[in-house]
Amino acid sequence: MEKIKFDQKHFTSILVIMALVFLMLVNIAGAAPFAYITSWGEGSGILSVIDTATDNVTATVPVGIWPYTVAVNPAGTKAYVVNAGSRTVSVIDTTINKVTATVNVGNYPWEVAINPAGTKAYVTNYWSHTVSVMTQPRIKLQPRCLV
Repeated sequence: MEKIKFDQKHFTSILVIMALVFLMLVNIAGAAPFAYITSWGEGSGILSVIDTATDNVTATVPVGIWPYTVAVNPAGTKAYVVNAGSRTVSVIDTTINKVTATVNVGNYPWEVAINPAGTKAYVTNYWSHTVSVMTQPRIKLQPRCLV
């Protein structure tokens, strides 16, 4: 039988990914009764807000280039949309369905997760191999290196 060797760098990356998946699952519970779905077209994207009780689109919100993932804070008051093509995160006030802030993050942001308290958003940046941490009440960028 062959022994498996653990590379510290890969092990740390796996732990970060597992933590982000957990935080994303926590976000799903706080997002009801609306679903937030991204789509992109020629050079820009939109966030569609869908009432899950009626399956109707209740709003569309213009966001950045190539929106990829969405996370909603536990209170359901803010949605965070990762815009991979514009290297930003659009912060949406879900009570009025409007972008209230656009935050620059790392190179090719890919995923976003919110902590259970709703005070931090974690954004993985695929090409720069970093995690950007956005904090509340003012949104600030705190890049953290994965490797």
